[in-house]
Amino acid sequence: MRDSFDRVRSNPGTFTGLILTIPLLLAGCGDKAASVPEGLHLQRVTGKVTLSNGTPLSQGKIVLTPANGGAEPMSGWLDSDGTFTLMEGNGLKIAHGEFLVHIEPPKIPTDAGITPKAQAIIAKLQKSMQQIPAKYQKTSSSGLKVTIGPETNELKTMVLK
Repeated sequence: MRDSFDRVRSNPGTFTGLILTIPLLLAGCGDKAASVPEGLHLQRVTGKVTLSNGTPLSQGKIVLTPANGGAEPMSGWLDSDGTFTLMEGNGLKIAHGEFLVHIEPPKIPTDAGITPKAQAIIAKLQKSMQQIPAKYQKTSSSGLKVTIGPETNELKTMVLK
């Protein structure tokens, strides 16, 4: 290793060539997430879901399906305060238009031999599943619709009745 360093140091042309090559190599290391497919926009869109009594819906995934079927569905996981951030695929890539909304309950593991701590978590998930009225668990029956445009950053709070 030391011998290689001495050769580069003793030959200024090699050192200069190496220094000039590094920016070219780094140019190809761009952030692939920054490339946005046609029809999608880098945009942060948030929202909130509550029950009719004002309690935030704290478990599950909100799913927005394009009303015209043109783009992939977008989704966001609900936080403990009922808020979510929409995503498409692996990032904040948002389609514009009208969307039909449903809420998927959290998936409950059914593996045998789970720990008592995991059982407590499962019990909490089962309780939260009961919070989501059945009609909101399917796009065809939820009746929820939203429109997202270039200026949309926050959706109106969705109240499940």
